[in-house]
Amino acid sequence: MRSIAVKSLSALAGAALLIGAPAAMATGSGKVTVGGVDTVGTNAASGTNVGDLTFDSDAGVPMTCTSSSITGTVNRGTAVVNGATIGNISNLGFTGCTATDFLYPVTVASKGTWAIKVVGNPAPKANIVNIEIANVTAQVKSTGSAPLACDFEATGTVPGTFNVSTQRITIASTAFPLNLQAFNGAGTKTPASSTCAGEVLTGDKANMNGVFSLSVTGGALSF
Repeated sequence: MRSIAVKSLSALAGAALLIGAPAAMATGSGKVTVGGVDTVGTNAASGTNVGDLTFDSDAGVPMTCTSSSITGTVNRGTAVVNGATIGNISNLGFTGCTATDFLYPVTVASKGTWAIKVVGNPAPKANIVNIEIANVTAQVKSTGSAPLACDFEATGTVPGTFNVSTQRITIASTAFPLNLQAFNGAGTKTPASSTCAGEVLTGDKANMNGVFSLSVTGGALSF
């Protein structure tokens, strides 16, 4: 069974930062609130993964990165209702990555802006808010040449939650919502039936699972 797994060596550091951190207090306004303020505006946000970030596919490859991080913004003052975009991820970056059992050196980069949307209608003061991350596009590309060529993208929408008390985003999917598309690796983005020496096939599906500790400029995020 083939699978994709991303492991971060920064996990212990991310977890350590949360130890002793005060729990965030929800205001109960039903709006995106940063540091007790729910007036309309934007706040910069960043995060690091806690534990492993994994992509388990129905026909995938092992992939490991030494660290990962996210940067983006929070849409302060937005009503927390079904379908509302409460934040955006402008970049999700990885370093020190290898892929497949052959340990191809690869770069992994997000493309475009990923939207964080509310799923359902959580009550004010909700500690757990269901979310989905839409417009996911991640490119995996080898830094070596053939026969070590590896070039594919993962696209789709993944479900998750935001925990107010821990200030953590959890991405958790089980229904393989991401689609994998192979490319020819020649820099022309020409679609191909397979890549990574046949380890990744166009049409493969993947899950994305992981946890990020979030830090928002201006204070803790609540609703």
